Amino acid sequence: MDDMALDNILAIFISTRTILLKKADEEGELSTFGKEVYSKVRLLYNEANGREGDLTSIGAKQYKGIAARMYNNFPEIFAGKQTCIDARSTVVIRSILSMENALQQLSALNPKLSIRHDATEHDMYFMNYSNNEVDSIRLATKKMQRRMYAKNIKYERLMRKLFVNEGYWHDSIDARKLTIYLFKLATHVQNSEIKKSIELLSLFTPQELYDQWVVNNAMWYIKYANASQSNQAMPKIQKNLLHQIINDADSCLKLPYPSASLRYGHDTVVLPLLCLMGIDGADKNIDINGTDKHMDIDKLPDNGWCDYKYVPMACNIQLVFYRSKNYKDPVLVKVLRNEKEAHLNVPTDKWPYYEWEEVKAYLLGELPLAEQVANGEVADSK
Repeated sequence: MDDMALDNILAIFISTRTILLKKADEEGELSTFGKEVYSKVRLLYNEANGREGDLTSIGAKQYKGIAARMYNNFPEIFAGKQTCIDARSTVVIRSILSMENALQQLSALNPKLSIRHDATEHDMYFMNYSNNEVDSIRLATKKMQRRMYAKNIKYERLMRKLFVNEGYWHDSIDARKLTIYLFKLATHVQNSEIKKSIELLSLFTPQELYDQWVVNNAMWYIKYANASQSNQAMPKIQKNLLHQIINDADSCLKLPYPSASLRYGHDTVVLPLLCLMGIDGADKNIDINGTDKHMDIDKLPDNGWCDYKYVPMACNIQLVFYRSKNYKDPVLVKVLRNEKEAHLNVPTDKWPYYEWEEVKAYLLGELPLAEQVANGEVADSK
């Protein structure tokens, strides 16, 4: 199972904020520094306009690279003449293109591979499942996010550099939203084709960069991980996907020839799946309740929970199975998180290898409660 997130085209929200800066420039309210920033934003806008959510050429290279490394790391699976690959993606175009780039690379390395690939609403119940509880959590976390931004994001220093008159940015714009937007834009420059000619991270001090990241880190934890703030429900929503992984694995292990099931989806699915499977401590529950109405979100990085470790660009989970020629020997499985050997909440004296039946027993033990939560029968987890 290889479930990958996607390299998005830069600058969500780019249109409205560009118009805001354009208006300020026309009214003579931008400083010389502000004009320089606006010119960079315009360049990014011209590149990204109409392409929100597209797969970039950098993203395509990432998927080809992952496929090539899979091929080279596991030639017993991919280099033979009989290997069958079943690949599926969500119906989002960048997910489909991610899958196609990976399959093109595998086909180039071994033209004899038998490949089936599909992207259909029929599979969305496990590829990107959602329900009313997910929608409710998303609404609740938006309120939490606003409170965290209000407490943590300082914008006065940057606004004084961008604008001529302090009264203008006080009265005519949402200075905090503009600051958040510029940070998002700065961190998305890495995905741009013109990333070598411009940069925006220097708009912020190191502390300001950290303050922005720590809020985003908290939001990934609250919205998709094993957080008390979302009733520890989000990992359980992926119970359909986990069932599918187990069923696919057991089916493939009965075949007399090598096979691979590849699934291409979204980072917002990968993170809760990591938690549900208990991979590399992603399932830890960290107490971030503060002494007042504000959460102590610095506790997350202090306890080693960092979003970029779990869901970087093109994040992925790989389960690799090893079957002995002696059918009486147990089937072993190795789990890779972002192509690195990972730990499970299952005892083993052969790490990074685990006995599949023991892993399956652990995962199936998680599923009954997962089904209750996903069906709205209980509000919190064990």
